[in-house]
Amino acid sequence: MRPGPEHALRVEPFTIGTSWYQYDGRTHILTAWDETWAVVHDDGAFALQVRSYYDERGTSGLPSFDVRHWDESANAWAAPRVVRTTSNIKDGRVCLDLDDGAEVACGNGAHELVLRTERRAVPPAGFAIQNPAFYLAEHLPAPHVVRLDGSPNRADLPDPASLRALPALRSAQHDPTAGYIMNDPDGTWDQALGSMTVARWRRTAATDTSMTFEARCVPAGVSRDATQPLSEAPLRTGTIDFEPGQLVLATLCAGDAPATLTTGERGWDASWPDTGTFDLMIDARHSPPALLAAPGAPFIAVRPDDQGLLPAALSIELWRDEP
Repeated sequence: MRPGPEHALRVEPFTIGTSWYQYDGRTHILTAWDETWAVVHDDGAFALQVRSYYDERGTSGLPSFDVRHWDESANAWAAPRVVRTTSNIKDGRVCLDLDDGAEVACGNGAHELVLRTERRAVPPAGFAIQNPAFYLAEHLPAPHVVRLDGSPNRADLPDPASLRALPALRSAQHDPTAGYIMNDPDGTWDQALGSMTVARWRRTAATDTSMTFEARCVPAGVSRDATQPLSEAPLRTGTIDFEPGQLVLATLCAGDAPATLTTGERGWDASWPDTGTFDLMIDARHSPPALLAAPGAPFIAVRPDDQGLLPAALSIELWRDEP
């Protein structure tokens, strides 16, 4: 999904994230958009396009890519190459060294791309799917990410300097691994959680070391009419404390109140736990701390009516087949 206006259903892209494909509801096949993801960083540049999410036998979870690198010595883009995965990303995180076209250990700092799946609730189906997502490695120095139409194999692919001049696909915090910051973090949001719960929540207070939330949570039914009314759900209120520099994974509905699941002091490099276990990310590496939805979780801003009242029912968009 492309990031839309704040009143539209959307997900946090986290650079490429889960926004690289279109889904056929009849065949259940994922097909990559005809787009190139160009990345310029202080140590080089590369451009890639997803060829397929399937291997030659049709097995899903084994994506392949068309990749080009910028050749500094030739001052030109190198010839395209095909990079294929051999480990299924549905079985765990896979890290790719695009220079060598090989899978590498995720902890050795040699990779440019991290591949994994994220849990996304699909209420009409009655279950959560494993949504394939691709992320830049967090150790890339000063990356600038641009999404272009078409293939990276074209002759007019912009050079790195021209790419730097194009608008970057990045957050307000200028951190392309952090996703899109909610542009109204103190508004009210409806969100489909990976735990097959739907929630209406808002942040009621925020400082550099804490955020307070209130939420109403109900199990996701196969339709909005089949879902418990929000009015029957108790109001959960909780404050999440953290230190500057920390990354916090938080839950809205797992207990009696919003709470911290875990914290870290370094980038996760897409190694966060199953997104069915947390609902929000708080990034206190910035000031003020940034607030993001869990990767792959659809959410939508809730708009008050002319009298300033919020709708009693959850947003019908959460029951769309594809956000």
